[in-house]
Amino acid sequence: ADVGTAACVAGICEWHGVHLQSGSNDLRATADIRGTAVMDSGQWTYSGKPAEVRIKTGDLTGYLAADQQRYGSDMYFVGAEKRVSVEAADPRLFDSYRVGQFSYRVPVPDGKYKVTLRFVEPTASVAGERVFDVSVNGKKLLKQFDVFTAAGGKLKGTEKTVQAASHDGALLIE
Repeated sequence: ADVGTAACVAGICEWHGVHLQSGSNDLRATADIRGTAVMDSGQWTYSGKPAEVRIKTGDLTGYLAADQQRYGSDMYFVGAEKRVSVEAADPRLFDSYRVGQFSYRVPVPDGKYKVTLRFVEPTASVAGERVFDVSVNGKKLLKQFDVFTAAGGKLKGTEKTVQAASHDGALLIE
């Protein structure tokens, strides 16, 4: 199916809200570059579940964990100031992050979900220095969250799992 056009920046084109089907998914992109038609194609084999999405925040290449769980590239976000990499205590999933006011709009079928959020405190050196809320689809699920306290210090990872419901084909995580 044709999923439309996308703006490309620095050779990276993103189509948000595309759902892969189980099995083989063919991709074909075409462009007109100064009057010359060009095409590229590829094939993704998807073995996951449509309602299961893993994102490695701040990493555009994705990630394969030691337990063979695949994490996709950092997409679906809006408004982050920047993405940053650090040498965290647990480099597998806590070595990159986003800062600033941002959100993720993750396309999933409507329904109830278990959402596991992973955090690393990159800069604070004392408890209470950086505190924030996390909302999913407008419902505040983590209030006054202090990663430094939850993780037990700077550059240490922690995770929180919340229950949420998707609406209009997406989970909006802010």
